[in-house]
This record gives sequence, structure tokens and C-alpha cells, in this order.
Amino acid sequence: MSVAAPETGLKFLQCNGCGKLYVPPKYLCTQCDQDDFSEVFSKGAGEVYSFTIIRMPFEEFAEEAPYAFGEIKVNNENLVVPGRFTNEQEKAVKIGSRVSFVKRDGCINWFQLA
Repeated sequence: MSVAAPETGLKFLQCNGCGKLYVPPKYLCTQCDQDDFSEVFSKGAGEVYSFTIIRMPFEEFAEEAPYAFGEIKVNNENLVVPGRFTNEQEKAVKIGSRVSFVKRDGCINWFQLA
């Protein structure tokens, strides 16, 4: 894992029984049935696995539309995490585009094109 500081990294949960990584929340490891996890942080670099352009969002995000939302395959982690792309990048997003983690705002992971 490409380790990052908690305040700058993409958060995962790692099972203390077998080491498997998960995107939070997770309450039981599907590999070893343990319920003991530690938070670990990755730099979050990866590539766009899938995406969509949101044109008709929920009311609270109406002023932000259109915007790109996608799934990011994180380097060396064998995980796909959801996230949004920084503003004004929705036209440039393509499957396979390299991205880097910017921040976590509430429950949203933000990425930018590399």
C-alpha cells in the first residue's frame, strides 16, 4: 500500500485478522469472519474504472450539475472506490484516465485528473 497521512489520505479499513482491505463502512470481514478493523490511509492514485455525468441531481446538489461521478480503481489496492471529480473536469473524464485523491468531504471522496 502507498501509505499517506490520515489528513491527506484515502481511508480504508484493514481486517486485523487477515489483512484484507475494505472501503468503509465494513463490520465483518468476508474473508475470515473477524470484526476487528484498523483504519489505514492510501495516497489514492489510480484510474477511472467507470463514470457517469450527473445532469439531474438531488436538490441539494442542483447548483453543481452537471458533474462527473465515478468509480476509481486504486493502484496496488485491488479496490474500487466511489468518488467525484473536481469541478470543470466532467468533459475530460474517460475510462482509464489517471487520477489522484484530493480530499474527503463528508462521505464523498474527491479526485482530480492527473
